[in-house]
Amino acid sequence: MRREKSVVFMPLAQLKEAAGCLRCIAHPQRLRIIDILLYGGERTVGEVATMCRLPQPAMSEHLRQMSARGFLGKERRGKCVYY
Repeated sequence: MRREKSVVFMPLAQLKEAAGCLRCIAHPQRLRIIDILLYGGERTVGEVATMCRLPQPAMSEHLRQMSARGFLGKERRGKCVYY
């Protein structure tokens, strides 16, 4: 007689969190931001906005959402925030 193996699934809450993270980085501009910061090093909001050709408020929102999901770290130095 064959014995069935017990399958353990991830809790639904963890799956929802993973889906939220994937949705967050599925945006083309956010993938570009990751590319810029990963290979170019830390930058200010304004620098990343210029490189992506986006208005600074739009860039701030992208960075805020990515930071909230744990994809980015940030540090304030004077008036500038570096990611």
